[in-house]
Amino acid sequence: MIISVQGLRKAHGARQVLRGIDAFVEKGETIAIVGPSGAGKSTLLRCLNGLNSFDGGSVEVAGISLAPHTSPDAPQLLPLRARVGMVFQGLNLFPHLSVLENLCLAPRQVRREPAVQVEKRARSLLERVGLGDRWQSRPAQLSGGQQQRVAIARALCMQPEVLLLDEPTSSLDPEMRGEVLSVLRDLAGSCTMLVVTHEMTFARGVASRVWVLDEGKLVEDGPPAQVCDNPRSERARSFFGAA
Repeated sequence: MIISVQGLRKAHGARQVLRGIDAFVEKGETIAIVGPSGAGKSTLLRCLNGLNSFDGGSVEVAGISLAPHTSPDAPQLLPLRARVGMVFQGLNLFPHLSVLENLCLAPRQVRREPAVQVEKRARSLLERVGLGDRWQSRPAQLSGGQQQRVAIARALCMQPEVLLLDEPTSSLDPEMRGEVLSVLRDLAGSCTMLVVTHEMTFARGVASRVWVLDEGKLVEDGPPAQVCDNPRSERARSFFGAA
C-alpha cells in the first residue's frame, strides 16, 4: 500500500471541506477522483502532499506519515516532496526558462543530481510526451496542451513514487485535452497516479478505481464499471446521471 488515509478532516473556517475520508491506494494504481464542484477533491490532493495542513486523522504517503496541523513549510515534508509529484491546473512553468531547463531545475537543485544525468532523463521524458523537438522552446511558444504535457514531464523528472494531477485538462480545448489524456493513458500502470478529473471517458477507460467525493465525504470507491455504471450511493447515481 503506497497511500493510506484514515479519518481525514479539513476545515476552512466554519466550512468542513473534508469530513472523515478513509481510503487507500496500492502501488501502480490509477485513481480517478470525481464529484461535483466544491466536493473537496483538490483539497484532498493538496493534503496528500502537505501543501494543505489538515485538522484530524492520519495520512501516510510513500512511507512518510503526515500529522495534523503540519505547516506546508515544515522541514520534515521535504522527503515527501521528493517522492510525490504534483501537476496543478495553473501549470506554474517558469516562463524565462526553456522547456528543458524547466524539467532539469528541481532534480539539480533539490536532489543535486549531475547535470548530464538529469538532462538525459529530461530529454527522454520529453520524447515520451511527444515534445522531444521542443526542448529549447519557452513556455509562451507552446500551446496549452503542450504546456500541460511539459508540466507532467517536469513532475516525472523528479522520479516520484506518486503523481497527483488536479484537473489537468480543465482549461484545454477538446484537441488539447486529447493530447494530455493520451499521455496519461500511456503513464497508467507505470506509476501511481491520482487524477482529479471531469473526463468520464478517462475514468471509465483508464482508471483502476474511481472515487466519488461529495460534500467532503468519499461516497463511492470501486472499479469504473461498478462505480460509473452501477453506483451504490444515491449521490453517485445522481452525479453520473448528470455527467
